Amino acid sequence: MHVQQTVVVEEQAADAEDFEQARATVTAHLDRLAAHGVVARGQILGSVGDHAAAGRALARHAAEVGARAVAVGRSPRGPLAQFADGSLTAALTHAATCTVVLVDPGSEPRPLTAATLSELRGAAS
Repeated sequence: MHVQQTVVVEEQAADAEDFEQARATVTAHLDRLAAHGVVARGQILGSVGDHAAAGRALARHAAEVGARAVAVGRSPRGPLAQFADGSLTAALTHAATCTVVLVDPGSEPRPLTAATLSELRGAAS
């Protein structure tokens, strides 16, 4: 799932990336997974509000499709933003009914829980 980027200025939202850019991002991720023998599907989540709302929407979607796990990568906004309260990752981790895993190149995948979010937040400070 890729959250299509939007910019909000004075309560007006505008897409920071168009649909084709979002699709190219998803395709690149799926191609990288396929190269490692991982079969996956991708979707684009349109504008949903703030990062926490996107995390909750992703958790709802995962529950609706019966996902066994949701994998998230590192945020380009950095670890402080990624693991902070109100972030997509934190909201997803708290709302998901399935396992949420942090996938970070060069590291073993790490299941995310409220406790591991606190650890990651502390390590990023």
